[in-house]
Amino acid sequence: DPVNLASRLEGLTKRYHLDLLIGETVAPMVRGHFLVRSVDLAVVKGKTKPVEIFTVERELAPGEPMPEPQATYEKGIQLFRSRDFAKAKQAFEKALSQLPGDPLCEFYIANCNDCLASPPPPEWTGISVMKEKK
Repeated sequence: DPVNLASRLEGLTKRYHLDLLIGETVAPMVRGHFLVRSVDLAVVKGKTKPVEIFTVERELAPGEPMPEPQATYEKGIQLFRSRDFAKAKQAFEKALSQLPGDPLCEFYIANCNDCLASPPPPEWTGISVMKEKK
């Protein structure tokens, strides 16, 4: 099962334009040693339960807090998942101004724009459902 999930996550790197994705069981093992950022909540092909997906950006110095742009991005994730798309977009835009070209900020700004233009139904959970293996 873990190998299958790793394969699905590797296939999702293209969707998010990232080199590395890890799941929710690996993230706690590296958090504190490396800068770990939330990517998405997703149900991968062959599963019914969502898994939280993260990326690892770089090693952290001992005791180093999360840098401000990434903290702003994480706040945007919380706002997005709670359906506050306007405030989430502002957070992602602020983080993007400090992380030019960041694919995650760009991904979520586009999603916020879509949700603001056409609000999701009340039962929307923010969980991405991957219908393909890649």
